[in-house]
Amino acid sequence: MDMSNIYLFISISFILLISPGPNTIYVFTKGMTEGRKAVFKAVLAASLG
Repeated sequence: MDMSNIYLFISISFILLISPGPNTIYVFTKGMTEGRKAVFKAVLAASLG
């Protein structure tokens, strides 16, 4: 395997690692629109799911 492929793989993996997932975006949106109580419910629901 060529070293440029390894560097490409590492950089793409890092970008995917730091990007937020759908649960994170959902919790942030709930917090911005509905407040702290809705965030706790959203986190609980995401954790149980």
